[in-house]
Amino acid sequence: MKIINLKKILERLEVEQNNTNELNILINYSIKIALANLKTKYRNKVKNYSQTELYDISMDSIVSLFIKNPRGELVILDSAKKWKLGLNDHSDVDYFLHKIVWKSVQQTVYNIYKENDPVFDKINKTISTCINANNYSKTNYNGIIFVTKGENCKIDGKVIDEDEFLIIPAEYFLPKQEKLLEGLLNYISGELNYFPAIPFNLMIKRIKLLNQEFYSGFYEIYDPHISSKISIDEILVKCKSKLIKQLDVGYLNKNKLTTEECRAFNGAFDLIVIDLKNGGLHSSLYEYLSSEIKNLTKDDFYSKYHQIMNYLLKDFKLNIKEMLN
Repeated sequence: MKIINLKKILERLEVEQNNTNELNILINYSIKIALANLKTKYRNKVKNYSQTELYDISMDSIVSLFIKNPRGELVILDSAKKWKLGLNDHSDVDYFLHKIVWKSVQQTVYNIYKENDPVFDKINKTISTCINANNYSKTNYNGIIFVTKGENCKIDGKVIDEDEFLIIPAEYFLPKQEKLLEGLLNYISGELNYFPAIPFNLMIKRIKLLNQEFYSGFYEIYDPHISSKISIDEILVKCKSKLIKQLDVGYLNKNKLTTEECRAFNGAFDLIVIDLKNGGLHSSLYEYLSSEIKNLTKDDFYSKYHQIMNYLLKDFKLNIKEMLN
């Protein structure tokens, strides 16, 4: 196996950033970092993805690092210039690449998380509306989306890392939209001495988890003009009732499923409801249904039940989003 020197590759790209050979080496190396990160840190979230799907997710994660910014410079080279710890040898560059790729993977995983969790998606959209309607903006910095004060804010200082952000006192995540953002920015800059920038997806995650903890099944979800408290438990119960009716009317009465199969689907969605209340889907559709149908093979699942299960899940999540809105 050919030994590569990341320091020399980065230096050659700084001179000729369109050097295809060096770019391909760096891209493939970054994909390997992303793939390893997915299989370790996020293994529970991606355990049901195939190797091909994981490779595609890894590719998606690092793409933003190898496009050119408005100044015509590769994002990864721009990030290297801003790196504060020095890039003096292969080990330094290797550490830099791991850190920046890990952040990009985190962003991609949160996008997957958002798709699988209607409540996370709702809070995401609500806070985004507040940002757009007021004097705040989102900024992509080293693969992570941050919220900053003012338009076109350039981050030029050290930003808060995940470990420090996760131990910010809970009370800072409970106020309404503008007070929430203002309070967090002031705390991050005034108390912790970081550049005033909030990691957007980490903030959404903490809002959801802390509201769940403080309100025992309730989430404070605010409109820019009105505020309301929505019972997630109540919404899930109503949507589950709709699903039971769908099974009876659309499948049992039309002889598309037997009584035993409908009962199995009902049990599978009980498990899905539990997972949705605790952060999103954690298993494949096959695993949910196979827990209710003894000795169900994957071949039988995909030939007989996958299309029905997939349709019902999409409709179920759509109903949740409509009720949240």
